[in-house]
Amino acid sequence: MKKGIYCVLGILAGLLCFISPARAGSGAYSLEMLDAEAVGKGDAFVGEADNPSAVYYNSAGLTQLNEGRYVSLGASALRLNQSHYASGVETKSHERNFAVPYFYFADKFKNDRLAVGFGTVSRFGLGTEWANNSFARYSSTKSDLINSTFISTVAYRFTDKLSLGVGFDVERAFANQKKKVAQPLDVGADDANFQLKGKDDFSPGYQLSAMYKVNKRHQFGLTYHSPIHVRYRGKLYLDGLSPTYQFLLNGGVGVNHFETDVSVKSVLPQSVVLGYSFRPTEKWMVNADIQWTDWSVLQQKHVVYQDQLNGNQSAVLNSGNPESLDYHDALSLSLGTEYWVLDWWALRAGYYFHQTPISEKNIQACLPDSNSHSFTLGTGFKFTPNFTFDVAYSAMLFVPRNVDSNFSTATSDLDGEYKTFAQYGMGSMTYKF
Repeated sequence: MKKGIYCVLGILAGLLCFISPARAGSGAYSLEMLDAEAVGKGDAFVGEADNPSAVYYNSAGLTQLNEGRYVSLGASALRLNQSHYASGVETKSHERNFAVPYFYFADKFKNDRLAVGFGTVSRFGLGTEWANNSFARYSSTKSDLINSTFISTVAYRFTDKLSLGVGFDVERAFANQKKKVAQPLDVGADDANFQLKGKDDFSPGYQLSAMYKVNKRHQFGLTYHSPIHVRYRGKLYLDGLSPTYQFLLNGGVGVNHFETDVSVKSVLPQSVVLGYSFRPTEKWMVNADIQWTDWSVLQQKHVVYQDQLNGNQSAVLNSGNPESLDYHDALSLSLGTEYWVLDWWALRAGYYFHQTPISEKNIQACLPDSNSHSFTLGTGFKFTPNFTFDVAYSAMLFVPRNVDSNFSTATSDLDGEYKTFAQYGMGSMTYKF
């Protein structure tokens, strides 16, 4: 029976891993939609981590669960709005709506010290879209980054105070970028269409975690996520080429499209989170997390062409390649609280701050990120001793971003003020059997 349960759960997690909704978030392209209970507390959960989502937040916290097997299944719905102001003209991006599922399984063994867990989450993502004739068309018209992480972890309680956990991560990612390309060598020619598509099937990483319980009121958590090196393999497409560019890329006139195999290397950055959980009373909990993320590993985006290019092709395709990113490290701060009004009903609230790693000179229309302040509300219901349901809402307020002389050419200008607002709701169901 137990083997059958593990088999079914493995299949479910695998299916969720291959679901590919678009997603977007704060702090460059990191996401904060991994568990409704945690988000209701401002996503400050590393120091508490006492439900199955500890698989991601702090696997050492799995040792706090009561003996048994737990399944947690949830999803988030996100809406993103962006606008650009320049010279008295407002340009709004296309409104995007996203769905992000997640899944956790945990098994706390009878010896009261050992626990294992599995999970499928989306830690990173991006989804922006501007009109084909907008100011952003030569930077980005549509960009999607889709990421899924499959996690397996084990935790062990060494003493009454100290637990340690270790996990293995596997990433699957897909990227799609579209924009317009000017064709200045043919006067009056329409823009060409550019598209770059690629995927990384599986890239490995790991996580280390610790939980230290000082006493019944105070405990600390620490989690480290390793960097994960991904390599997107796919194709670059150009359509609508004018005669001169047909000749340069194809060696003749008559074929107005061109494609070639490409690869792009990137890194999902390492991070460290320190969490503290304080319980003033049996019904009241206060949490705080601080996180450092090594975004500085992203210094440039370099498209490598797998096919041999001739001189003309190289001159056209390598214009602006590699592209400077020059990200810097960033900090995040999360605060949250929970109060059990009744034995079966909890209220939650929280706040978190993200520092953007993107400098003004390298901001892009696909990701006009800025420092953000987010506020969360949540509630939880314990319908039975074995079944709980949690919901949360978050409003993400991005600080308006003023850009001056960032990307100005004869055909394109990204200067102006960017405003972004995101909101999302989510729900989780957890069952112990």
